[in-house]
This record gives sequence, structure tokens and C-alpha cells, in this order.
Amino acid sequence: MPVMLYNPDDEQLRFLCRWKSTLLPMVATDPLFWFLLVTHVGLLMKQRALLHEGEPGLPTLEWKAALVPTSLLTFFVVFYVSNCYERFFQLFGCCVGITGCVHEWAYLVRTHFSDKELRWNLMRVMIGAVQVHYAFVGGDDNGGIKSITPA
Repeated sequence: MPVMLYNPDDEQLRFLCRWKSTLLPMVATDPLFWFLLVTHVGLLMKQRALLHEGEPGLPTLEWKAALVPTSLLTFFVVFYVSNCYERFFQLFGCCVGITGCVHEWAYLVRTHFSDKELRWNLMRVMIGAVQVHYAFVGGDDNGGIKSITPA
């Protein structure tokens, strides 16, 4: 596979129309997006129709009224995103730590024991413990804790 080199002249405006590796496929299949878009277009058409009939139409928004909600929204988005990234990196660090411990255990088992069956019996306990731990950390779709059944 050849190395991809970055050339700024190659991507003049083509990056605006890119579909792969973007959020566009997810947005295009979201019914809420299409509902809000149709509602917005409908309100614009109603506004235009009212203006053509000579009626005042929908009230205009003073931009001074939008300053406080805009600043609060900006604060909320920054706070929420930073909190999400902090939690993600904390979980990532824990997962890397667990994986590192299993790797060290595997190295010690391989170094000190020569029987393959014994090595497998020593390792499967650790692998099972990691699976159980990740199952309980993940939770279920209802917000509760996952349960592990004998099946």
C-alpha cells in the first residue's frame, strides 16, 4: 500500500462533497433531521407567503435577545465535550492498564511454565476475569448493570 502524501492543491473544493468517513451518512438517515428541515422550510414558505400578502408575517428576532442563550449554549457545549473526553480518556487508561496486566501475566506464565495445557489453564482465568470486568463496566441498554448468566 503506497504512502499517502498530503497535497493541498489536490483538494480544492472536493472535500465539501465527500461522503465517506463523515457524519453525512448518519445525518441523512436520521428522521429528526428531516423533520426539522421540513419544518424550517415550511415556516420560511409561510413567512414568504405572508409577506407577499402584505401581512406582517412572523416576528423578527432581535439579535440582542440571542446573546445570552448563545453564550450559555457555547459554555454548555464546551463543558459537555470536555467532560466526555475526560471520561473517555479515563476509561481508555483503565482499559490499557488492564490489558497491560494481562500481557505481563501472559509473559510470566510463558516464562515460568512449559506445559501448554497448564499455561492455558492459568491464562483462561485472567481472560475470563477481563471479560467479566468489561461486561459489568459496559452496563446494559436500560441503564442498569449487566448480569452474567451461566449460559
